[in-house]
Amino acid sequence: MGVDIDPEAVPEDEIWYVTMNKNKIDFIGSEFDANIVSHTYTGGKWVVKFDAPVTTINSPSFDNINDVIIGLYLPNSVKVINSINGLFELEELHVPKSLEVLNVRGAQVKWNGSKIKRFTGYNISEDG
Repeated sequence: MGVDIDPEAVPEDEIWYVTMNKNKIDFIGSEFDANIVSHTYTGGKWVVKFDAPVTTINSPSFDNINDVIIGLYLPNSVKVINSINGLFELEELHVPKSLEVLNVRGAQVKWNGSKIKRFTGYNISEDG
């Protein structure tokens, strides 16, 4: 990916992502349980800053942008992800240790044959 990111460094009131072409993803805002206060590009990544810790991500947060995001880094405050489909170009995903619920609709995240090279997070091991 060309960007060195420590996934454990993501503050609770931010989501970081890397895109293939460095373009910004325009989130609606209602996908999150906190309000977006800024959305900036810094250090080779996009930083979405919120007015409070993000604990829930709802559909369609990552829908219909499957050819853009290649790295997704969620804060350790996220407990529920209600959408993670369509990320076909995803190479790196960090699952926060706080995650309690992950809903993958339609088996859109393809683990066999996917482009994911790095999958990190709480209770994740190299041997499954």
